Amino acid sequence: TDFPPAQAAMVTVVLTAGLVLHMLFLPWKMPMVNLGDGCLQSMLLLLVAITPAMGTASAHSIEDFHEGVALVMLSCMAFVLATLAFSAGFALSFHLAGATSSAQDFIMRLGRRQSSAETVQLIKKVSQALLEIDVIWAQEALDRRHPGDVSQIINTIELLRTELVMDEISGSMALGRVASRRRTMQESRRSHEHGENMQAKAFDDQPS
Repeated sequence: TDFPPAQAAMVTVVLTAGLVLHMLFLPWKMPMVNLGDGCLQSMLLLLVAITPAMGTASAHSIEDFHEGVALVMLSCMAFVLATLAFSAGFALSFHLAGATSSAQDFIMRLGRRQSSAETVQLIKKVSQALLEIDVIWAQEALDRRHPGDVSQIINTIELLRTELVMDEISGSMALGRVASRRRTMQESRRSHEHGENMQAKAFDDQPS
């Protein structure tokens, strides 16, 4: 359609749907990136919302106001993009250097990172409690929970399974392959040494 308000309305619907999905799923692992993405979508949505009014403004003061708001929105979007680029470069430099820092965690995770030892101890406590839990009581408790809470529990379980359990299995398999290769090399070396000893013994047993 060539009707500007209808175009703006359709674009607004698309951007609103994207913002709602972003709030629902939080697709990025780093909270800093999720926050920056949400800010960009919000400012872009506001910019699209005021665009039709800019074209139909008659008073000079109203037009100046709309232009000022658009300039502020574009400036904020540029600032957010620059901040995300700087944060990504900052984190990438530490990653390539094989180092970590509290500043990196504070910037990318929007706060202090919890100690890995404390996290592991908490996971172990929860695992032990789950082993002793009554199945029927657990089912009734989950039925009373909100579907969103159940989805978060499932997502947490899947995250633990993929990030910890599967890594441990992969690491164990890799260690098993290394150990098997090492045993094969040791057996081959022993067989070679045994063959050399047999040849030397046979040579010594020959009559002079």
